[in-house]
Amino acid sequence: MRINIKNFKEVIIKATLNFSIETLQLRFSDRIQSDMINGNGTSISILDVENNVLDTNEELTFNLGDLSNNVIPFISLFDNEEVELSLTDVFLTFKDGTQSIKISSTSENAVKKLGTNDVQNTEWFYEMGIDEEFIRQFDKIKKIGSKFGKVYFVVKDNKLFLETADKTNRYSNGVKFKLVDDINMPDIALAYVYNDVVNFFHCIEMDLDKGFILKIEYKEEQGLGCVYASSEHGNEKYALISRENL
Repeated sequence: MRINIKNFKEVIIKATLNFSIETLQLRFSDRIQSDMINGNGTSISILDVENNVLDTNEELTFNLGDLSNNVIPFISLFDNEEVELSLTDVFLTFKDGTQSIKISSTSENAVKKLGTNDVQNTEWFYEMGIDEEFIRQFDKIKKIGSKFGKVYFVVKDNKLFLETADKTNRYSNGVKFKLVDDINMPDIALAYVYNDVVNFFHCIEMDLDKGFILKIEYKEEQGLGCVYASSEHGNEKYALISRENL
């Protein structure tokens, strides 16, 4: 069968939330489906997208691990966008002319699936469309945030901010953008790992024209929050769970 390498790489990036998720199961039919969560349960990716990767009528499942090291560098060696693919119980073998690349599959028991096609029903205290202006603001957060390793969604005096700083240090520098003026919420600071947030918005920015909506939740009894983004038609969904003591 034929496989489109370019589209395969794009699906891998989205399904692993740009490698925030360590393992991957892709289920192929006329569509590509996945529902993945990372090892510590804080990064989620759910896909149900058109199959523009495999030229086959079969229903197939790929189980893969450590994709940034064991898959992407290998398939990126091909010059052509489409190559031949053959499968065994152990290997995926890619061929193009005289070049052949063999990649080992992972046991289905080793991949960590969410087991559902959406996050749990919840109440969002804020939602907004993600547009180019938001991405421009986040790009400035991205330039500074690596110094702190943290990104926050903060409610302060009924205003919602996107911020990077070190809130464990009262003298910390920081950068923030106001998202909205009127939020009926207590003061909170939901902390997320910088790299996870960068990866989250990278997947959204790959197809910004899909009309992503950003939603934010806070569960007071747990002291945790969730940032969630869904494309207009709901076929791409991404979520991050905030961290305590970050």
